[in-house]
Amino acid sequence: MTKQIANEQLIFTPDSEPYLGRQTVHVLDQVIVTCLDVNARTAPLTHEISKSELPLAACQIIPSGVSLAPSIREISFGRDTCMARLS
Repeated sequence: MTKQIANEQLIFTPDSEPYLGRQTVHVLDQVIVTCLDVNARTAPLTHEISKSELPLAACQIIPSGVSLAPSIREISFGRDTCMARLS
């Protein structure tokens, strides 16, 4: 059985996000912005120093994880919102 969703908005702006006002999402947004900022300032410094294997791996893995966080946030909270509307 499929439920029809009438007049549902498919593209959201910052003013119409379905999870606008959710404290946990706001905190996650702040953490993501802080991580991106710290990574942007730290990355150039790590390119200038010699590193052993473990720090070298961290310099490759951590920025990848930080860059994935915004996508995971959108997918996770978007899916939850969609599922809540369908139920």
